[in-house]
Amino acid sequence: MSIRRAPLRAASAGLAVASVLLLATCDLATLTKPNDGTTTGNPFDSTELALGLLGTTTVGTTVTMPLGGTATMNVTSATVSLANVVKRYSATGGFIIVDSLTGDMHTSGSIGTSRVTAKILAPELGNGVTISVDVRVRYTGMAVTSPLVSDTLKGLGPAQNRTATVFGKNLAGANVAAISLLDSVRSRDTTVFRVTGTTVSGRRTGTAYMVAFYDGLRDSVLVRVRQVAKNITFPTTDYTARHMNFNLTVPIATVTDITDSLIPVASRVMKWRTKDTTAATVDSLTGILRVKKVTGDTIFARMDTVERKQRIVVSQVPSSLTKVLGDARSDTVAKNVTVVPTVTVLDSGSTPIVGASVVFRLGAGLNAALQDTLQVTYANGRAK
Repeated sequence: MSIRRAPLRAASAGLAVASVLLLATCDLATLTKPNDGTTTGNPFDSTELALGLLGTTTVGTTVTMPLGGTATMNVTSATVSLANVVKRYSATGGFIIVDSLTGDMHTSGSIGTSRVTAKILAPELGNGVTISVDVRVRYTGMAVTSPLVSDTLKGLGPAQNRTATVFGKNLAGANVAAISLLDSVRSRDTTVFRVTGTTVSGRRTGTAYMVAFYDGLRDSVLVRVRQVAKNITFPTTDYTARHMNFNLTVPIATVTDITDSLIPVASRVMKWRTKDTTAATVDSLTGILRVKKVTGDTIFARMDTVERKQRIVVSQVPSSLTKVLGDARSDTVAKNVTVVPTVTVLDSGSTPIVGASVVFRLGAGLNAALQDTLQVTYANGRAK
């Protein structure tokens, strides 16, 4: 460093001020950095400078800055103080915004790489000396926003495909923008759904995790595949109940989803009800039916928003005969018996059957005669 002498006398106050400024000027052009212990060396250039940024002074490598973050550039020299040297700061690329005077910088609203530059200016340096570094702005995290468990795939195959949507996060943790070029999106169970690019296609009812990767970040979300019912079909127009007060199961032929694909029995979530609970009841979840009256009823099956009904017709099938009167009795010869043999006809639910035909016949070895051998059960299921 050299100091230029200035005249001690001045003709005016203005010249006195000029003399003071000259005394503070550093001749940076003559500065040298030590070279093998001698006083000679290379002229002052960018190799004399270090750029402090985000905790590093590394030059020639890319510095990473979180989206939404702030920092301050600081240029220094190992050989001379730059306290009184003019500094100007700039950035190119559009991803970093920098204050040209202070070096204060912040990210713009998107990710990418900008080059930031610090320049020192002095009369001895001509156009100045600069030092630059690349700053890559990146997301601090990511979040899969679609599809979600609450945003279900509602059918199988291409007609119900969904697109995986992933947002990048800034330093405040807010979702900033959808990431268009993800590294990869994967299904943890390809039997439930598969992913091609960002297209998610359901394959069977179930749940599995979907994992997205980008720039060293990852996020996963549970995806549900569910077939939404479109139609319910019964195998017959009416359901014939062969027993009363007995657990019965009403069959369903097919249930199809909104893509007309069959919904497997194991995947059906049905809701059941009857029109008149005094005539018949049904378990709302299992569909187990119990008929109470011979008049029958109507049963309703529902899945999602689809409901179908079927009429219940009662046609009891005899399951047993119970002796009520007249068994093992003796009576006067050649006269009608005083206690007429009587039986009750029951179905599998031990419910008497009205209108069932009963045929009476003599046992082997009996010397007797029968009249009106064919009888029909009356209100309490009895015949005599």
